[in-house]
This record gives sequence, structure tokens and C-alpha cells, in this order.
Amino acid sequence: MSTTDSIRRDRPAPPSFRPDIEGLRAVAVGLVVLAHLTGWPAGGFVGVDVFFVISGYLITGLLVREHTRSGRISWRGFYIRRVRRIMPVALLTLGVTVAVSWLVFTGTRATEATRDALYALGFAANFHFASLGTNYFDANRPESPLQHFWSLAVEEQFYVVWPVVVLLALTLGRRRRVGSRYLSLASLAILGASLLWSLHETAASPTEAYFSTTVRAWELGVGAVLAVHPQWFSRTRFRPALAWLGLAGIVVSAFVIGPATPFPGTAALLPVLATGLLLAASGDPGSPAERWALGSPPMRYLGRISYSLYLWHWPVFILAQALVPSPSLTVRLGLVAVSVAVSSLSYYLVERPVLESGWLLPGAAQQRAAERRHHRSWVRPAQLVTGTGLVFALAASAFSLRHSGAAAAGPVLSPLVRAKDNPVSKVELTSAIAHSVAPEEWGELHPALDHLHGAPEMIQQGCADVDDEAHVAKCRYGPKGARHHAVLVGDSFAGSWMPGLRAALEKHGWDIQMLIYRSCPNVSLTINTNEGQPYTACDAHKDFVRQYLRSHHYDLMVLSDRSWFGSQITGQPKDHARPDLWEKAAREFFTSVRPYADRAVVVGSPPGSGDPRQCATKVSSPKDCTTPVHPDRKELNAAEARAARSAGLSYVGVRDWFCYREQCPTVVGDTPVYWDGSHMSAAYSELLGPMLEAALLTRS
Repeated sequence: MSTTDSIRRDRPAPPSFRPDIEGLRAVAVGLVVLAHLTGWPAGGFVGVDVFFVISGYLITGLLVREHTRSGRISWRGFYIRRVRRIMPVALLTLGVTVAVSWLVFTGTRATEATRDALYALGFAANFHFASLGTNYFDANRPESPLQHFWSLAVEEQFYVVWPVVVLLALTLGRRRRVGSRYLSLASLAILGASLLWSLHETAASPTEAYFSTTVRAWELGVGAVLAVHPQWFSRTRFRPALAWLGLAGIVVSAFVIGPATPFPGTAALLPVLATGLLLAASGDPGSPAERWALGSPPMRYLGRISYSLYLWHWPVFILAQALVPSPSLTVRLGLVAVSVAVSSLSYYLVERPVLESGWLLPGAAQQRAAERRHHRSWVRPAQLVTGTGLVFALAASAFSLRHSGAAAAGPVLSPLVRAKDNPVSKVELTSAIAHSVAPEEWGELHPALDHLHGAPEMIQQGCADVDDEAHVAKCRYGPKGARHHAVLVGDSFAGSWMPGLRAALEKHGWDIQMLIYRSCPNVSLTINTNEGQPYTACDAHKDFVRQYLRSHHYDLMVLSDRSWFGSQITGQPKDHARPDLWEKAAREFFTSVRPYADRAVVVGSPPGSGDPRQCATKVSSPKDCTTPVHPDRKELNAAEARAARSAGLSYVGVRDWFCYREQCPTVVGDTPVYWDGSHMSAAYSELLGPMLEAALLTRS
């Protein structure tokens, strides 16, 4: 008896088509689309994990059935099916997204989108975005309209290896009539190893873990194991209840998991195992497969277009922000409808026709495909007309919304005298800010947005993490033999003051020592990383700073940081500002370093505004980038000011250097204020040199 006989006798092959799986795809893509476009549910990204399990289940079942029928697996046939299934819509999405990016984005961002598309085309998007995420400053880059292609890359990388594993297991097992057992062991081994690696990497390198194929392989492995053992739960009368429990687990996971949850790690167990339970137990009467639930026509329709919807929804959202930079919930829901309409067109005009064509198929298969097309129409006119009309209507509405009132000529950004040529006075700066809150036209910027570099030069040179003596020597700026000595303590936001500090102090014979560390504010408490883990490296840096200062004395100490929100404080509720706790921790830190300088000054943090790399487009205006001061920022700045004064330090409030009547533009005059919406541009920092000079060299 052959291996395939054993599989046929003991483990009936799963059906080639299950309506409930179409409905499950609808659940998965619905969670992803709603989370991305509306922000609710916050954990809707688990829909990608649901897709991984479904994919592993279906592809493994397909491979096993092929081997059962013919005793072999056709590599050519497998990869032709993959190309026919994924490439046409993927190529269309990539091409349209890049073309529109060049129409609406500035050159730099359009170039980035083109580069992202090339990685996506080579199924390497996960490696690409993981590498960007590991760099601190690039981590704040505008969201790519093609970032979601990372999951497609994970699947295709997995399927380079998995068919080989299936074939080897079934071939080796043929001699001992235990092919299914070999395949089960191989699946479980890959599943277990990947899961253990996921737990390790999620704790050690969260960004890499999120995008990693080896970390995610166990999720596809769960589907693979179920495909090899479709008889699980087949004899229990509780199958419908178990299937409903699985569906509930998927939905619940989208609400209990959020962006701050370390993921995938242990958190991914809930959506993945819940999906596996649903796949294994669904199908009987009373289960979610019935027509009023997963098997209902609306759910099956969404499941049918789910691949197109997944690919189109994110570019639609990111590109639409060029027209409506801060979309309301109503606009976001409208974008959901646009995404569904575009995906329907994509499905009926591209995806389905290709699958029903003879493209890349052998001659006989091409003939059968031609006969099917002759007897069955693949275009549904009503859907096409409705979808096309909806797309154009909503697009026209968005365009009209963006340009409403634009007929009346508005103010244009006017040049602001360069600081190097003629220092800007406080009165001139205030007037320029007031005239920069709501202009209609960009004018010429210096530097141009396409040439707006990220972090200031000194941070790009490696001075964002000063944590040893080698960095100290490297990160000292100013004339040799300086008569006066200043030290800058804080995070990367403190580092963005360096061009201004140099403009203010070096001409008076000062040098400036940088002692900054990225994302590390001046407070005596442990904060969290962006991934929600205690930031122990920050604590170590502050210990180094105190130790270094004990053996060095400065004429002036400047302290600055972002005044981070309460969600960064270890043990505090998410998104809950704690000015009282922040004030106490800041006072303790200020007191600990105050003895090591003749004068110590705390300089407030810039209030932030729109990210010019995102809100500045070819179809936007400067007023689209103007934002009000965040209430939490005001509270935390006030707490920091109280802490500074109670510890015997001076405090310099800087809000009116950036905002007019609580409205903060991202460009003042012809100078970009920020390079990312929060860190100052080097040009604007240098422009503020006269204000810093007056604040730091004039004793109150």
C-alpha cells in the first residue's frame, strides 16, 4: 500500500472548496481594513495572522491532494498557480500606486514609494521594512503606501521551502506507508521551532520579529497540520460550538491585542489557534458556515474579493491623505467604501479573468478555459457600473472637499531672512509665524522639502547615543581652546537644538559637549520603549551621564527632551498623561545633575506640527500641516517648568517660537520647522540662534 493510499484511507482529504473559508477571509480582511482605515478595532492587524493560517491550510491540502492523485508534486504547476493567483493584481496595484505617488507626493517620498515597489515586486518587502524599522530616525518615516506587501513576501518566501518539505516527507514515507505521519512530524517540527523563535525574537528584536518569515512560519504551520489531519473534531457532537468558539476568539483577539502589545510572540497564539479551531470544527449545521454567518452571500462576496481588497485598501488610504491630510471618521468610512469598489473592479476586470483564462497553462487547459469563458460571462455589469460610479463619486467629493474655498486667493508663504545673513528678531519671528498658519500656496522653501535632511548633522554622525568616553570625545563641538564650556543633556529632541546652540554660543568662544541618548528623557524613572518594554538602556545612559558629570564641571548645562506622554511611563495606563509623576521624576533628575554646572537651564521642547514628509504634497497647502498644541503637551511642559524651578534651574518656554495663538505651522516663512513633524530641522534650529543666545547668555 502506498503513502497516498494510507492518506486516502485514514484521512479523507478536505474538500477543495469550503464556503465558510470565503467568509473567514471576509472576517480577516474586514479586521485589517477597519483597523487601518478607521483605527478600530485597534488589534485588527491580527487579520493577517488569520490569512496565514488559512493559506497554510489550503496550500498544504492542495499539495497533499495532488500527491494523492498522481504520486508526485509538479513544481512548475504549483508556481504557475501562485503566479496566476497573485501577480496580476499585485502588479496592477504596484504600478498604479507608484504612478499616483509621483502625481501627488514630493520627489523624495515618490522615490521611496518606487523603491518600496521594487522590494515588493521581488517578494522582499518584509526584509526592506524590517531594516527601516531598526533605524531610529527612519522608523519615523511617513507610512509607505506599499508597506502591507510585507505579508505577501512572508507567504511567498514560505512557499519556496514548504512544497519541498511536503514532497520529501511523502516520498520518504511511501516506503513505510507512513507518509502522513512523516508530514505531520515535519509540520510539527517547523511549527514548534518557529514558535520558539517567535517568542525569543519578539522579546529581543520586536521590529524584525514582526516582519520575519521564520518567526511567522508557525502560523502557516498550524494550517498545514490541520490540512494533514482534517478528521480532527470530526466525531465530536460539539463541533459547531467549537467552531463558534474559534470565531469568537478571532474577534476577541482584535480587541484585546493592540499596537503596544509585543507581537507576534505569545499574543499571536489567540488569533492563530482560534483560526485553527474554526477551520477544523466548522462545516456542520449550526456552525458559522451556515448561510446567515460565514456562509452568507455578503460575507462570501467580501471573501471572494479579499485579496484585491487587502492590496488596494492601504494605498487608497495613504494616497487619499494627500487630498485630506487629517481625514475625519466620515471620510475614513468613505475610503472603506472606495476600497471595496476599487477591489470589486480589480477582481472582475483583472483577478477573475486571469484565473479563468489559459494564461501560462498547457494547451489542453487553455482550451478548457476558453470553453468555460464561452459559456459563462465573467463581467457583472451592474456591479461594474455601481462600483465605477461609487469610485468616481467619492473621489470627486474628496477632491471638492480639498479644494472648496480655494478659488479665493489666500496668503502665500513669504521668505524669512536667513539667520546667517541677518539674525531674526523675536518680533520678526512672531510676525512670520502668524503669517504662516494658514497660507494657501507653498512658495519656494529653503531647504526644499525634497532636500530636507533628517536629523541634524551631529546626530547623523553618530551622536544620538552618547554612552561611553569614545562618544564623548567625538561629540564635542566648538572652537579649540574655547574659553567657556557647555553641555547638552537629553534625548534626540535635545539634539535637534544643536544647530541653534552652535549659532548662539560658538561665536562667543563656547564649545558644546553632547550627552544625549535617543528616546531618553531627563526623568528619574524607567520609561517604556515603543514596543512596550522597559527601556533599560536609557537608565544605563542616565547613570553614565551622572558619573561623567561628577568629574567634569561646565559653565552652562542645557537640558531638553520631548516631555513624553504618560503612555511611555512603565506601569502607567496607555495614553494617560501623568504630569504629577513626570514633575516629580524630572525634579529628581534635575537635582541630581544641578551641582555640575555654574548655570543650568531647561529648554522646553518644540510642540510639534504636521509631518512635512507626509502632509506636504503636490495637492496640499501649508495650512494642511498646521496643528494645534496638544493639551497633554501643555500639561507636561508646565510640569517640567515647575520641576526645573523647584530644583534651582532656569526654564525657557519656547512655544511662541513655534506657534501663534496655539496654532503651530510646520513651515515658517520659507523655512521648514520640522523634518518629521516633531524634530526640528537644522535650518530652523539655526534660525532660532538669536533667541537661544538671549535666553542662555542673559541671566534672569
